[in-house]
Amino acid sequence: MKSLQDTILTPIISSANRTSTNVDMRNMVSFSLQAIAGIGSCAGTIQAQVSNDPCPGTFSSFVPVNWSNLGSPLTFTQSSTASNQLLPKVDSSYTALRAIFTDSSGGTNTALISLQFSGLGL
Repeated sequence: MKSLQDTILTPIISSANRTSTNVDMRNMVSFSLQAIAGIGSCAGTIQAQVSNDPCPGTFSSFVPVNWSNLGSPLTFTQSSTASNQLLPKVDSSYTALRAIFTDSSGGTNTALISLQFSGLGL
């Protein structure tokens, strides 16, 4: 089991959206994502996206252009208490994975949101 954690959102002012780093999926056969919000207020959605653009060289310089949404967005509309949501295990045939956080707080998000990736590699 390969494990990677990527922080999508740090405390930010309203309307500040975030895009995660790209995850190299070329050697992954299955994976799951869990979004976790800490104590505080947070409102917005996290949408996982995948790409099958070919990676001609090293992944660190790879910039996929074509992205497709994976599953439904994970929605946070919470205040004061910590919460988490899971995108269950998915069989992988993708080149890259990323997540987009879209803020809908109308104020200030004070809860740290992290997106945890767990994958099974070749």
